[in-house]
Amino acid sequence: MLCHFPKIIPVKAKVFIAHLVISFVPSIAFAQQRFSPPPTLVYLINRFLVLVGLLAVIFIIIGSARLIIAKDNEDEAEKGRKTIIAAVLGLLVIGLAAVIINFVVGIYKK
Repeated sequence: MLCHFPKIIPVKAKVFIAHLVISFVPSIAFAQQRFSPPPTLVYLINRFLVLVGLLAVIFIIIGSARLIIAKDNEDEAEKGRKTIIAAVLGLLVIGLAAVIINFVVGIYKK
């Protein structure tokens, strides 16, 4: 058995829940009407992601400058490294967010 209900739920409730799942899942999965996000919203989200990406690039430049200027000061060099790592991770998250958003919007445009 794939799904185990707790034993405290009565049998009638289990049957009712199973009936709800079986009857509504196909209607949702094969629905003819699809939700389509407004193009303006998608445009604004993409522009916001571009701006945040530019901000991350600026932080990479700031971290690089800190690293170069630090010379022998290990604390400043470590701050520069941490800034660069955080900015690169931010760019990865922003890129993945853009891919996911555009993929989902592409599915709903069909």
